[in-house]
Amino acid sequence: MKYGRGQLFAAPNQLAVKMKIKDMFATEKQKMKDLLQAAPGNISIVVNCGTIRNGYCFYEILATFNDDNWKFQQVLLDFDLLHTKGKHSSEVFGCHLLQNLHFEHKFQEKRPADEMFGP
Repeated sequence: MKYGRGQLFAAPNQLAVKMKIKDMFATEKQKMKDLLQAAPGNISIVVNCGTIRNGYCFYEILATFNDDNWKFQQVLLDFDLLHTKGKHSSEVFGCHLLQNLHFEHKFQEKRPADEMFGP
């Protein structure tokens, strides 16, 4: 460690910080994809949209499933403000999510309630 007039540390280069953040994001995204791919059963997508007092709209997307030990797991896939004024629905968010994460084979098709629970 230098004392006196010497430089204590050098601030990292802006490009180096940017690349490090991108690498960290890619690593965490891959971990999440691997966790969801390894889920033993089906995965449910939960979408919640809301408005807070100041008028801003937000949405969150969760993936929920039971792991090998039947422990309930939740993974936050996205949380953001809605910047569009158009229609926003869980169908739009769900389709976007499936296309980006490529794990369509983990989901069942939508079924009517009477077919799921019987007459």
